[in-house]
Parts: sequence; structure tokens; C-alpha cells
Amino acid sequence: MGLAIMDPPDFYRHFIADDFHDEYVPKIFKRMARDFLLIQNKARLIKPPLLKVGVYWAVDPIKRINRKFDVVTYDELGYAFYEVKYREARDECGEFGERANNVLGHRRIRSRFLFKIGF
Repeated sequence: MGLAIMDPPDFYRHFIADDFHDEYVPKIFKRMARDFLLIQNKARLIKPPLLKVGVYWAVDPIKRINRKFDVVTYDELGYAFYEVKYREARDECGEFGERANNVLGHRRIRSRFLFKIGF
């Protein structure tokens, strides 16, 4: 039998905790948020109903900017861009709305936020 060099709580804190809370859980939360919209739409609880659900990303090579929106929906009113945050980040809301309005030159773009604290 081998001798453990660390207690499990110390091992978790040193090697797992940061990646788990900063990478893995937020990624799963984004998938859950998208699934939530799909379930709500299928149950006819979203008005007007969503016609398409996906993600949007683009690269502007001149400005060297990558733009990625976590969830994008399309309905009869146009596009809605969702920013999904596992950790509260309300200070980013203004900048996100501006980015969403600059995408594709559409006038019918809405920006939405999904936070861990509530949809």
C-alpha cells in the first residue's frame, strides 16, 4: 500500500478547485442555460416562440477581436443574444449590450443575461 502525500481536501484545493469552479462548472452552466431555453420553448412558455437556438462567434482580423455569444435565439422579432455567467458579472452588462447591437448591423437585436442567481 502506498502512502498518500496529501489529504484529499488539500489535493482538491491545490489541483482541482480552480479549474473546477473557473472552467468546468461555467461551461456546464452555459449548456444548462441553453437547454433551459429549449425546454421552456418546447413547453410553449416563451412568447414569441423561438425558431432557432445556437451560438454565434466571429473573428475580426483587422481589429484582432474575437466575438462570441454564449446563446443566440431567433424568433419573429429578430435575434436575441444571451450572455451566460456562472458568476455574477453585472458590470459587464453595458459592454455586452453594445457588442450585441454592433453585430451584423441588425436593428432587431436584443441582449439578455442569464446569471447563476436567476434567469
